[in-house]
Amino acid sequence: MSRRRSLQSRQWVPHSLDQVWNLFSDPSNLEKLTPPAYGAGVMLQGDTFCEGCTVVISMKPYGIPAPLKWISKIEGLLSTGDRREFYDIQVSGPFAYWKHHHLFEVGDTRFEGKRSGHELKIESGGTWIIDDVEYEMPYGIFGAIAEKLFARQQLESMFAYRKAKTLELLGPA
Repeated sequence: MSRRRSLQSRQWVPHSLDQVWNLFSDPSNLEKLTPPAYGAGVMLQGDTFCEGCTVVISMKPYGIPAPLKWISKIEGLLSTGDRREFYDIQVSGPFAYWKHHHLFEVGDTRFEGKRSGHELKIESGGTWIIDDVEYEMPYGIFGAIAEKLFARQQLESMFAYRKAKTLELLGPA
């Protein structure tokens, strides 16, 4: 009865693509980007972050007492001039299915400089961090109920934490 869901997150940061890539392509930073209550521990199997490498995560999602082991494989690693991306695809872990597309792209952002006016300010020289997650809860109808009651909110909360922590870790522009 469970079905695939999606979750998107977009964040613009006033930092170079290289700075952002260095943060997100180092799996040990996943510990820093995950709320402390999850007790995440991360290990990369291999010497470097690369196509086909495996990331092993130990964490306690949803307040469970014993840590879960989550194994993901890095695929689709692509680096072109103003764009870098990869997928982490769950091999085994807490979801029936998990595919997380990480996209980092040089780009501008626009925002209104005045509330009452129509002044538009454009900031350039930054990077967009775009996450698209496709996931499916395990355990059929029970997983669907868990998603409605708490799992979706916890995923959204994790991404909100990550946005704030990303700015903190990257430091001043």
